[in-house]
Amino acid sequence: TAVISKTGTLYMFGLNQRGQCGSGTFSPNVWDPSPIHGLASKRYVLDHGTGIGENLFKEFKEQENPIVSVALGLQHGIALDSKGQAFCWGKGERGQLGQGRRLADDEEGQDDEPNENRTFEHALHVDNFYDPYATTSTKEDIYAPLLSPSDSKIGLISAGMNFSLAVTSSNLPYIWGKNCVPNPSFSASDFNIRSKPVEDSTYPRYVPGLPTNLQIIKVACGTHHAAMLLE
Repeated sequence: TAVISKTGTLYMFGLNQRGQCGSGTFSPNVWDPSPIHGLASKRYVLDHGTGIGENLFKEFKEQENPIVSVALGLQHGIALDSKGQAFCWGKGERGQLGQGRRLADDEEGQDDEPNENRTFEHALHVDNFYDPYATTSTKEDIYAPLLSPSDSKIGLISAGMNFSLAVTSSNLPYIWGKNCVPNPSFSASDFNIRSKPVEDSTYPRYVPGLPTNLQIIKVACGTHHAAMLLE
């Protein structure tokens, strides 16, 4: 269960085997409303925190800004603060925390990023929203440049069972997690029982197909689907 106080502090309580309460620890349950650890950008934590290394966000108990919205999946959560920053925590084995993305200067064949499929008992900032209209991409969207800080501010969030959804203030919808993007190697004519038309994404992927001249004003997720309401 998640609650937001009048001052914008986010508290959670309930089952916590997968860190879905974001309390900084894994435990069977969190019985009392507890604040989420790590609800801040890396720059803010470095300037105001005391932890180092892997415990940088785990030990950070403050919030950088008031939380204005929160949504919960089966075993993960996503929150939005007043400055348009999105954060995820909990189970991340299907990419639903949005922590993976290879950059343009990565070497071919480099191992996956260490955080992209991990489960976290504290919040992590989701800030890897790529520009879907960039003309400088070198190979698919995983190499596209990121949106500018102003364009990547988030306005809407939601969560499905094992995926997350966000819409930027610049009206760009993104989705990440389980079975949320087309599988480029799938072929309906080449039957393979282990092949499927969709695959997981460990980082935010742009959702095409909506009219760009209409503002997205509401979003909602079911267990395995998402809906968006346009103006």
